Amino acid sequence: MTLKYIKISIFCLITMNIKSQENLIDFSSKKNKIEWMIINDNVMGGRSKSNFKLYDDYATFQGSISLENNGGFASIRFQKIADLNSLKKILLHIEGDGKSYQFRVKENTDDYYSFVQIFETSGKKEVIEIDLNKFYASYRGLKLDKIKFKKNKISEIRFLIANKVEENFKLKIYKIELF
Repeated sequence: MTLKYIKISIFCLITMNIKSQENLIDFSSKKNKIEWMIINDNVMGGRSKSNFKLYDDYATFQGSISLENNGGFASIRFQKIADLNSLKKILLHIEGDGKSYQFRVKENTDDYYSFVQIFETSGKKEVIEIDLNKFYASYRGLKLDKIKFKKNKISEIRFLIANKVEENFKLKIYKIELF
């Protein structure tokens, strides 16, 4: 009787753990590899360049930022609906280059604004925790105080670099988890 109870308890703990953590993007699997889109400042006349390459277990977002013609940003985006339910964090499994990046989400793909958090990379492989309570709304670099992130769902994610300097950059992305 005791052994049966222990097995049921372990199964319940494993099941609860699975429900509290979800892979949003995992480059070691075959899913979600081809639907990323590059959006750089050339949409408004800038000259920044970037590319997105897939490897066996990660992807790279790299390029060069130019301030020419009022430019200065490069980004990649992925559209996928994910219910957040009671989740509290996003975990970014990355390897950066020591530079600052923005992680952006949209609740609805047609919203004109994004919810933003800035994170620093160390130059080493690391896991960055993004607290869902710390997102702020932004539109073209302007903070929008009256719009709050409801934390119900995500329909788009984006990595963006815009540090107001001309620079080369490289960000390896291994996995993005909801936690």
